[in-house]
Amino acid sequence: MVIINIIKKFFLKVKGLFSRKKIYYINGSETLPPPLSTESEDEMINNIGEQYARDALIEHNLRLVV
Repeated sequence: MVIINIIKKFFLKVKGLFSRKKIYYINGSETLPPPLSTESEDEMINNIGEQYARDALIEHNLRLVV
């Protein structure tokens, strides 16, 4: 029962973090690379077997992770 209460409190805190109006990035949003254009993203997806394409997709989608 104690564990369930701890889990409930944790999720209520997490829910509160996502209900804020402002979004904060580590070092600000200007440190993250901008999203790829549709054409560039399609090119990277077509070349997904290449390391540079995987790296580009990961780096330019870091905003989704943060």
